[in-house]
Amino acid sequence: MTLRRKTYDILKISDKRGTVSHRFDMLLIVIILLNAPVLIFDSVESIHRPFATFFLYSDRFSIAFFTLEYLLRVWNITESPRHRYPGQAILHRGADTGVCPYMKRRRGRPALIIQTHVSACCIAGEIIG
Repeated sequence: MTLRRKTYDILKISDKRGTVSHRFDMLLIVIILLNAPVLIFDSVESIHRPFATFFLYSDRFSIAFFTLEYLLRVWNITESPRHRYPGQAILHRGADTGVCPYMKRRRGRPALIIQTHVSACCIAGEIIG
């Protein structure tokens, strides 16, 4: 089993309790839930001043963690049965597929969808030519 396949197995959503994938899902949920009050308290000036260093490192940790998680998802997307071929995994051309509510045909050309497991982002057809 390759490293890419191992990371795919860990990052995919799992319903089975006790697996590494399920534990990673729970870790994501905990970090997200902890980030919410941290961001709220960080916005209150009287709380921010005494804990500025904590808020700074908390923010840096969260950004680094979720950036790494996203990059790993993009890196191992070809392990998904739905995205076997690298060109298909990242870029899809198609008409209005409902993946993105902002996607519309422009001048008769379909928009370009950039899609991963987690999110979908649309770029209008005139941007790509």
